[in-house]
Parts: sequence; C-alpha cells; structure tokens
Amino acid sequence: MWAVDARDRKALRQTSPLQVALCAKELGAHLNFCKRSGNRSLLDRISGMGHTWTLLRASLSPYHHKLTALRMLAWPRSLYGISIVNVGPLNFGALRTGALRGLKQDRVGSNPCLHLPLHGFTLDPEGFAILQTLKDAREHSNSDAFRSLLSLYCSAPSCFPNNGPVGILVSRVARLGWQLQPDGTFRDLLGQFDIFHTHIDDLKHRICLSWGWILTAELSHRKDFCGLQQADLATTHAILREFSSADQVYLRCSLDGTMITQKDRQHFQEGNMGSCVFCGAPDSPGHRVWHCPEFVSQRNAFPSKFVKCLPELPPCTLEHAWAFRPESFNKVARALNQLEDLPPEKYRLPACGSFALDLFCDGTCRFPESKPLRLAAWAVTMALPGGNAFDNELLAAGLLPGIHQSAFRAELVGFRHALAIAAQTQATSIRVWCDCQSVVNISRRLQRKQLRLKPNSSHADIWQEIVRLLDVLQDRLVICQVYAHNQITSGLSEIEVWAYWHNSLTDIAAAKTNATRSEIFWDCWCEAAADYKWYTELFLEVAKLHVSIGKQADSLIKATKPIQRKVELPEEAKVVVQPRQYEITTTLIRKHGFNIVQVLRDWWVNTGAVFLNHAGSFQWISFTQLFIDFQLATGHVGPTYRDLQWFEDDSVFPMDSLPDWGKHARWFQLLLKGFWLENGVKLEFKSGPPFSSSIQCWMVNVRLPWSSVRLDFIDKALLDRRGVLRRGKDIRLISHFALDSQMAVPLTSGG
Repeated sequence: MWAVDARDRKALRQTSPLQVALCAKELGAHLNFCKRSGNRSLLDRISGMGHTWTLLRASLSPYHHKLTALRMLAWPRSLYGISIVNVGPLNFGALRTGALRGLKQDRVGSNPCLHLPLHGFTLDPEGFAILQTLKDAREHSNSDAFRSLLSLYCSAPSCFPNNGPVGILVSRVARLGWQLQPDGTFRDLLGQFDIFHTHIDDLKHRICLSWGWILTAELSHRKDFCGLQQADLATTHAILREFSSADQVYLRCSLDGTMITQKDRQHFQEGNMGSCVFCGAPDSPGHRVWHCPEFVSQRNAFPSKFVKCLPELPPCTLEHAWAFRPESFNKVARALNQLEDLPPEKYRLPACGSFALDLFCDGTCRFPESKPLRLAAWAVTMALPGGNAFDNELLAAGLLPGIHQSAFRAELVGFRHALAIAAQTQATSIRVWCDCQSVVNISRRLQRKQLRLKPNSSHADIWQEIVRLLDVLQDRLVICQVYAHNQITSGLSEIEVWAYWHNSLTDIAAAKTNATRSEIFWDCWCEAAADYKWYTELFLEVAKLHVSIGKQADSLIKATKPIQRKVELPEEAKVVVQPRQYEITTTLIRKHGFNIVQVLRDWWVNTGAVFLNHAGSFQWISFTQLFIDFQLATGHVGPTYRDLQWFEDDSVFPMDSLPDWGKHARWFQLLLKGFWLENGVKLEFKSGPPFSSSIQCWMVNVRLPWSSVRLDFIDKALLDRRGVLRRGKDIRLISHFALDSQMAVPLTSGG
C-alpha cells in the first residue's frame, strides 16, 4: 500500500494494523515515500566501501587497471540507485578520498576532484551520478511526461519535492551550469538541447565540456587554479597520453596539485619560510616552472614563438599544465548544433514502376583526426533502371547536424534517409546499398527482431527512427553491403563493378555536399583550425616543460637530501631467551655441512648474541642487511643449494652459471632460521621496509637489537655498491662483499 500524503498515512495508522513506512529498500535501492530526503541505504553502501579501498590499494595491478575497477566496480556498487536519492557533497568527497587512497595517489596536496577526472569524468563519483541520473530518466520514464514535469518545475520549483526524480535531476545538472528552460529543455554553453532527443554520446560530450564548472566550484580557494571554468578534459587527457607511464606521474603531479614547493610546505613544516630551495626567492609552482634560475636549461627548450602569449594564459595552464577550450571551438560547435536535418519534402522521389529500386547511401567526414574540426555530410542516390546501368541520380544530400560529427553517424543518417525515401515509394522491391559494415549488420539484426534497442545506446535517436521505418517497409526491403573505396576495375563480376561505380558516385556527392557551407561558417572554422594547431602545440610544450622540470627537481632534491634511516615508534618487543651456549647440532651438520655452520655460529655469537645480551633498542632488520654483515665479517659467500642438496660454497656451479647474490641471501636466510630453531631462539618476523637508509623497499625482516655502527657501515657499503634499493628484485644485481677488517669477527674454523 502506498501513501504519499500525510493525512492518508495518519488515517492508515488509525484504521489499519499495517505499519506505515516513510522509506524502504526496494531491489537494493533506497526508495522514499514522503518528502523527507532520506538516503540511509545509499549511505550504508558508501560507508561500507572502506574494505574495497583497502583491497584496491593492496592490489598489484597497474594504475590504468585500477581506474577500470573504479568505473566498473566501485561506483556501481557504492552509488546503486543514485538517480532517485540526494547525496551531499561530503559523501561525494568521502568517495573521492577513498578512491585516491585506493589508487595510491593520496600524496600531500593532491586534490581528488582534479586527479580523478583526468581520465574521464565518469571516474569521478559525482560525474558517474550525473550521467546515471540522466540515463535512468531516459530509460525508465515517459519522455513527454517527464519533459512536462521539467517545464512545470521551471515555473514553480517550490511545488516539487526536493527528493523527487525531477528535483534531483535538475539540481545535479545545475552543477554543470545547465539552465532549465520553460519548455523542459536545457541550455549550456553550446546552446539549447533536449535530454531525451539528444543521443547519449552528445550528452557525455556536453558533460565533459561543462565539467569546468564543478572544478571551479571545488578549487575556488586556490588562486593557482584560476581559469578552470574553461578547462578541456578531453584535450588534457589526450596530452597526458602523449607521455610514457613514468613521465605521466610527473605530469599528474602538476595537474592534480601534488607538485609540492616550499610555498606549500610552509603550511605543514615548522620553520619553513616558503623560500625556494634552489634560489631563495618566494617559492610557488609558477616560480619553479617559469622563473627559477636552476631550471634555465629546461626553459630554453621551450619554443620562443609561444613566449609572447604566456601572459594571456590562465594560471591553471601556466602553473599546472591544464588545457583550456578556445572560444572558436564553441563557435563552430554552435553553428553545427543549429543545423537542421533535411525534411522529407525536399527528397527527389523517384518515379517507380514495377522495377526494383536500388538506393545507395554514404557518409563522409573531413578532418577525422581533429575532433573539434570534424565536418560530416551524407548523400543518397539511385541507380536508374533500364538503359545505361551506370546512370545515377541524386535523391537527397545534407550536412550532419549536431556537435557529434563522425563518419559513422553520417553513414547512419544517410541510411535512415534512404529508408525514408524507400517508405514513400510504391516499389515492391527495394534494395538499399551501404558500405558501412556496422550499419548493415545491426540493421539486419533489427530487421529480423534479433536485437533490442536501448535508449542509452550510441546513436539511439537515429536507430529508433530506423526501427520504425524497418517496420513500415517489412519484406519489401533488402539491405545490401558494398565495399567502400574500391576501384571499378577491382570488381570480380558485373554486379560488383556496377555497385562500386554507384557507391563511388554517392561518396562524391556526399563530399561535395560537405563542402557547400556558408562563408560565415568557413570563417569561424578557419579561426578554429588555426587555434587548434596553435593551442595543441602550446599545451603540449607546456606539459613537456612541466615534466622536464619535475624530473630535474626530483633528481636534485634526492641528490641534496641527506639520507636518513627511517625512524619508527618503539614497540614492546617479546623477550628473547638465548641458550647458555649455541650448539652445532647433528641436524645442521647433516643438512648444511660442518664448516658453513661453524662460520655462521662464530659470526652470530660475536654479533647478534652479544647485541641481544645487551638488550639494546629493537629494530626491524632485514635478512639482506644480516647477510651483508655476515659477508663483511667472515668473507664467506654463504651457503649454496643445488639439486636438492646443500653445499658450503658455490664451487659446485660452473663459472658461467654462478647463482646471483639474491639466491645466496635467500639460502642464508634459511640457514640462519634453521640455526635459531635448533638452538631454541624465538624471534619476530615481518615483511615491510627495514630499518635502513639504503633499502627503501619491502623485505623479510627480523626484530633484533643491532649495532648502529655496523648498520651504518652496511648502509655505506650498499650505497657505494648499488645505491638505494627501491625494488626487492634489485638484490639480484648485488655482487659479493669481501672481508673488511672493521667488521671482521674471530673464526674458529676456516670459513
């Protein structure tokens, strides 16, 4: 039972034993039955995403795979039913923060509102919510009824509940700067449009162009990001893809605000005055990129022709390499959006008799590699029956309307017009020839009722009209495919030669139609083409400068930064009980041999056992550090394992296939653990970064007190040999350490 009025609910409470519910969970989504803006079910989903972020962060998958997981798993799971529930900005902020932590991009200064949309607005939870709200309105509502409600909402918004589908949709697209019109349509910077008649790809493009409104609202407190209202997500993403995976890290640091300078550090580092570490001037991203004398060589590589226009660029471009959309692009888009489709009364309908009708349709697109400059058109011709089989007549041709210009959409519009012409004739047999395989295959499946058309599929507005025309034509229609751009001489039969000829004439007609535009339009287009060439190169050069300076600054800071061992908060360590005397058991001798075990015992008795007796500060020491100490103290290469047997050195291997240092370290770890086990020494083990300045990666560690003098010596020896270890597998490249007199211990056996 439903009751949306308070009086009805009161009557139900008084006259019925049924429980009155103000909200409920329906098929997993939150459903409100009153004007109260409840969203408990959705908030429970959002709060339960913590485990998902933990798993995503622990995943070893590459960065771009994790982005796919956000789009395909995280947002559908956490925002299920979002189109009918209000969600506040703090909840979107929690999702953004969790996603950034899952991606391991939560560095100091990083803003998730900037980072997530770099690879598409659907990677931002609010972008996903906006698109899903539009999709659900298109798929689950009656378009005429919903449009009428939008029209009423425009005149009397107070009469609508805030938690209703209409109020939620209008409030969400308002974040994009879309204005609701009295007729139930919306207006953005490109003009007026209907969310139900506009195909989904067009809507996505408009959301992408309007995303700067959200960025501006979220980043208004940061002056170095001024100008984001003109940001072009698509161009910024295209420039980001021009760089390698390693260089993309530096560019993303500029784009999302994590290129930390001293200006930023003064807010969280005591005593930092915000001065540049390289020149002493007041620091900022703009100073580092464009003024710091330390990076003159990088700036000299910047093309001089762009220097004069730098003062005209917004701070978001100069200091953070964001690309913006020139106004000339919008002028061309508005002109294309104002084009109208060819009306049926302008068709040149053929005079049909009893003969079959052969219609050829084709579409063309100029400048397909430059999306803002694309221009598309279509044409429909007829092969004249009787007489000369190569006679051809143009029946209809036109320019492709709308901001989505592509060859496929032009082919699709031409095919639709061919069906519309065929539907107006009395021919009993009609063949429509098309050179686009996708159009032919999908149309045949629709004709055989093997495919269900969805409102949110690509180009659904045209496909819906095609489905209607297919139902009208029924069995009179035969859809044929002809291969595109083939020479007539390449035909293997007379039919192929005939089809190639008429298809080429249709292609020529579409190309001629595409060139017949007004002089005013061509002036706007030429201006946009000049801006496209200029700004595309400019944005790329600015991004290259940011990357080169970021890499140089990173290397300089690492070179000048003093190496410090990681300091951990002391934890309560377990008491380690040592035997009165360390024994060499028969088990160890039988497994490893007497000499190597004797050397290990001598080393341990003079190092680890002594440090344990003195009860010094316990630290996590890696077995890599212990093995280096062992080699420096004894000069022994360590135990060796081959063919299921243990040996005391590596002489059992040929000289050209000696095991690497990493294998020796692993074998040493097994021997040392076995020695502790036989003598009843119980220690704690953990994987993680060790207490070391030369090893900055995860290792297998044991908790021990160890001499700081010996640890410093080990760090220096490793830094001199290989530098800082940042990957665990790099230990394979280390060479053996020779005996050092400062680290040597007395041995009772040869070693």
